[in-house]
Amino acid sequence: MNKAKTALFLGILCISIFPVIVRMNLTSSLISAFYRMAIATALIFPFALLLGKIKIVKGKELMGIVLRFGILRFKILLLLRRLC
Repeated sequence: MNKAKTALFLGILCISIFPVIVRMNLTSSLISAFYRMAIATALIFPFALLLGKIKIVKGKELMGIVLRFGILRFKILLLLRRLC
């Protein structure tokens, strides 16, 4: 139960800080979104890695993922060009 409360607290903290900063006009929303994701990743990634919840991908499997992402991105760009 303690792990669940800690994870909930970290999630709420990561998600709720930056909308307040944007509302105060200290940063733009794009910068806030980047930092929100970066800080959430920096806080959550070590815990997930230590608990074995993350699988480190190597070699051919990584190349397959990168290739699929590249093809998907290319298809989205073609679709956007067609719509504009």
